[in-house]
This record gives sequence, C-alpha cells and structure tokens, in this order.
Amino acid sequence: MSNFSTTLKEHFTQFLYTLHSIPAAIRFFRDNRLWEGFLRYGWVNKILVFIAIVAGIKTLGNVLSSVNKVDTSNAMALMSSMGNFFDNMAKSQWEFFTNEGFRYGILILMEIFIFHVCHRAVDILMKDKMKEPRLNDFIKAQIRIMVLGLMCMIAESIVVSIITPIISNLPGLSLLKEPLMFLIHCFFMGMLVLDNYNEIFGLKIKESFKYSLKFPGIALAVGIVLRICFLVPFIGPVIGTLVTAVTVSIVMFEQANLQQTEGSWREELV
Repeated sequence: MSNFSTTLKEHFTQFLYTLHSIPAAIRFFRDNRLWEGFLRYGWVNKILVFIAIVAGIKTLGNVLSSVNKVDTSNAMALMSSMGNFFDNMAKSQWEFFTNEGFRYGILILMEIFIFHVCHRAVDILMKDKMKEPRLNDFIKAQIRIMVLGLMCMIAESIVVSIITPIISNLPGLSLLKEPLMFLIHCFFMGMLVLDNYNEIFGLKIKESFKYSLKFPGIALAVGIVLRICFLVPFIGPVIGTLVTAVTVSIVMFEQANLQQTEGSWREELV
C-alpha cells in the first residue's frame, strides 16, 4: 500500500509540476523564437496549403448544406431560416472541433510543427548539440504519429470498454463516467505529444509508449491543456499543440534521463 501511495504521489507531483511549467514554456517559446526556421522548409508551404484546402472544403460543405435549407418564400421565413443557418453553422463547426477523432487528426496534421518545436527546444536545452532535422526526419515523424495515433485510439477504446461497464454497474459511480472518460482521452492525447520528445532520442514506437507510461502525470497534464485549447476553434488547436510540445520538451528534459546517458533508458524498460 505504501508503494502505491508513493507512486501515486509521484505521478501527482508530475502532473502539478507540468501545469506549473506551462507559463515558463510559453516564455521559452517566445524568448527563443522557436517558430523561426520553420518556413525555410519549402515543402512546408505545400503542406500548409493542403491543410487549408481541406479545412476550406469542410467549411464550404457545411455552408452549402445549410444554404440549401434556407426558406426564401417570404421575408419572415427568410429571416428565420438565416437565423437557423448561422446556428447550424456554429453547431457544425463546434462539433467538428470537439470531435474526438478530429482531436487525434489535428495532432497528426500538426506533427510537422510539433516536431520542429520539440527539436528546436531540445537543441537549445542541450546547447546546440542536436543535428538539424531533414525532410526524411519529418516524413518519418509523420508516419510515426499516424501509427501511434491509431494505437492510442485503439488503446483508449479498449480502456473505455473495460471501465464503462464497471462504473455503470456500481451504485453511485455512474456520475464519474464522463469525467473519467475525459481524463482517459486526455491521457492518450498527452502520450502522443510525449512521443515527439522520445523520438528525438531514438526510441522506437513501442519503447516510447512504454517509457512514457513512467510519466502519466505529464501526459495527463498536457492532454488536459490540449483538450481545453481544442474548445477554441481554429487558433486553439494550434496554440495548444505548440505550447504543450514546448512544455513536454522542458519537463521531460528535466525529469527523464534520455539526454544523459545514451541507451541507459533501455535498462529501465526491462
């Protein structure tokens, strides 16, 4: 019991320390101008255009769908229909940005930003000892997060399917269902961000996932911040991913040992 209490306290300390580090991470991002150098990758502009087109098509589809429902038979009907039009548009965009699948999807689309920011942050923390990433590194990172994103979605579904019946059948615990589902989703989103730090030091996907389980407090904290940021359409996901990426880089640099002794972390996974 004492070991459990000690472990729980350690993870809770990780959680609080990560949240406390967010303001410092924002200052670190600003003072070190971590966004610099990103647009020098010519292929980035093409990807950004592609993302803009996809988002534009989604929005256009919502507009056309709502326009078809507008009643123009008389002035009162038109005014009522226009009100419904804007209401439906707002609801559609809200559902789009709060959908769980979208949240994983946007992290995948934002990977090129996350990888760049994490790499720049770690490079500064390690006094410019990191090699500059190449196009191939970004491609590998993009493929990696797609695989890990799928793994996290499956793992989340399994955990939810196991816990839901237990909570539902226990008197008085049904009220905990939604908060618990929220925390589970936040945890797995945080695991995706943590992987970017682990990847820099050469951990494979399974190794990274297993190693990240040593820092559940960090994963949960950044996941909650991400989840809250995602409630703000468009700019929220961008700010959330960048801030949490820098936060993870700083906190993991302080609490993990990946940068200290190359390969020593493998002993901890045995």
